Formats: sequence, C-alpha cells, structure tokens
Amino acid sequence: METSTWTARSQIIRIASVLEQEAVTASDFVITLLERESYRDHPCTTSLVEKAPEIIDLFPKHLRSAQSTFTWARKIIQKKTADSIKLLTANQDWHFDAGHASAEQLEDFCYPKTTRISTETK
Repeated sequence: METSTWTARSQIIRIASVLEQEAVTASDFVITLLERESYRDHPCTTSLVEKAPEIIDLFPKHLRSAQSTFTWARKIIQKKTADSIKLLTANQDWHFDAGHASAEQLEDFCYPKTTRISTETK
C-alpha cells in the first residue's frame, strides 16, 4: 500500500473551521458524500473510495475506535456468513437458519456431509 499523504496542520484547522461554521461534522460530510447519488463522482467521494482501505486500516489503530471497529467487523462477518449459509440452504430446499444458530452449531455444520445426506434422501 502506498504511503499516506499528510495534510498540513494549517489545512486541517481551516477545513475544521469551515465545517464548524457550516454546522457540519466531518462524519456527516463523509456520510453525505457516500450516500447521495449526486455526489458519486465528486472528487471528495472519489478520493474517499480510493483511500478506503487505508482509512479502514486506521480505525482499529485509533485508541478511541479500536473496540467499536472490532465489534463492527465481527457483526459484518457474522451477517455475511449467515447470509451465505441461508443462500446455500435456500437453493437446496434445506431448512437451516444460520441467523439463529449458535457458534458451536455453525462449527459443527458440515456442508459435504449435508450434501451427501440430501442426495441420499432424494
């Protein structure tokens, strides 16, 4: 990954001052850029998207956001895993709800074994 380009302290102060004068937080600014279709090709949005990996890598390193970052990542992984298992089971007419399964049940879940059982019963 390329090295970060640092913004000068004077630039940060001016940008923060403008945001404060406009009663806009930095997070609201970023969220608006990313949520609104009309800003999709805006240079600020393009820069955010291009730098997303670097920005995301910094959250767990920041003292005040480390724990919430790990909590967020864990929830994303759990949801993606549950969604993937639901998709697999929906396509095979299985009735397994990963969203309500315990960690132990998910660990015990064996896709090849389930496939063999499924084909034997048809």
